[in-house]
Amino acid sequence: MKLVEKTMTPGRNLPVSLTFKDTKTQKNELPHHIHEWNEIIYVYKGKGTLLIDQNLYQAEAGDLFIIPSNVIHQAIPSSEHLITSTAVFFSSSLTQLPNVLYAHSRKSILDQARAEKKYRFKINETSHEEIEYYFDRLNSEIKESTKDSEHALFLWLQLLLVYLDRHCVFSSYTPKSIGEPEWMRNLLLYIEGHLDQKLELEQLAGRASISSEHLSRVFKKYLGIRLSDYITTKRMAQSKQLLLQSNDNIETIAESCGFTSMPHFYRTFKKHTNMTPSLYRKAGAFNE
Repeated sequence: MKLVEKTMTPGRNLPVSLTFKDTKTQKNELPHHIHEWNEIIYVYKGKGTLLIDQNLYQAEAGDLFIIPSNVIHQAIPSSEHLITSTAVFFSSSLTQLPNVLYAHSRKSILDQARAEKKYRFKINETSHEEIEYYFDRLNSEIKESTKDSEHALFLWLQLLLVYLDRHCVFSSYTPKSIGEPEWMRNLLLYIEGHLDQKLELEQLAGRASISSEHLSRVFKKYLGIRLSDYITTKRMAQSKQLLLQSNDNIETIAESCGFTSMPHFYRTFKKHTNMTPSLYRKAGAFNE
């Protein structure tokens, strides 16, 4: 099964989308998926589980999750306590404001989530009403048809992000593993740290001292996707980040993400993004 790449429907003319106070069943949720936009999830009520990267997070009323772009994730609702939540999706281009505004600022909540690989945040009980107000305003502006709606939507999103930067801290909650064997947990960590190297099924199976068939079967059971698709997705996410955040040439980036053949890199990149690496970089620079 190929990993689902979710596409977004922008709110009016801005690269932002909102799923407001939505209640989904397991049938309506996407399987493991990624998308180019960042995502904020706020839970109003209900209980369930979020699988982000390879960790399980229990979700309940008042929880806030920050999922940066190109991070593999899936929501797993509880059949007895369906979650009602708001999800805000937005392009990183909307956070790339003039440097003078961030000259003395600490890293944003998005930067922290990506760097620390922690995605569940804690907020004070007194802050819930204010955060919900920002979601209400975003929803209203997306539904508005006035000439100033896009401008207002942009500003409300900035205010929400500033509020989250000020009032959210990493939750002390320790995410659970997905119940996978110890060897698989170690293998996932190995893959994460060696994307620039050769990562083939037989080699990884040997490292775990198991058969290739067993590795394929167990990986699909716990992660829901094939090992090869998981590795490719990780490499694509890293290459996108390097294209936008470094000045390295494309060949250097391809090699650092484990692609020894430039034609293979170009084919894979275009298959996943519908554009070449150079166009992807130019589009990112233009949005800045």
